[in-house]
Amino acid sequence: EPPAVGPRGRWAEELLSVPKGFFDIPVDNLYAEPAVLKWIKENIVEWKNCTIVSPDAGGAKRVTSIADRLNVDFALIHKERKKASEVDRMVLVGDVKDRVAILVDDMADTCGTICHAADK
Repeated sequence: EPPAVGPRGRWAEELLSVPKGFFDIPVDNLYAEPAVLKWIKENIVEWKNCTIVSPDAGGAKRVTSIADRLNVDFALIHKERKKASEVDRMVLVGDVKDRVAILVDDMADTCGTICHAADK
């Protein structure tokens, strides 16, 4: 029986990896993709001439899903590292020449990764 006061449930946006049963209250996992698709179509005039780009290999599944739903191409940035915390160089895999490049990342605190990827 739920408590008389206090939370009866929570929502989270795009939980990355949480084992089943981790929460002891109901949790709805909300996905941003529908809102991202809507925003792109409503705010980027040339969205049909775009390439959806992931600033790292970990986002490949996310950008391919968005690109498929928009029926456009995708690309990703491959990071080559000297050390675990130091990126030596970034290599673009895919074509963005003469296209609108839309970079999509899962989270941003300093935005360093996405800004560095945009420079490429």
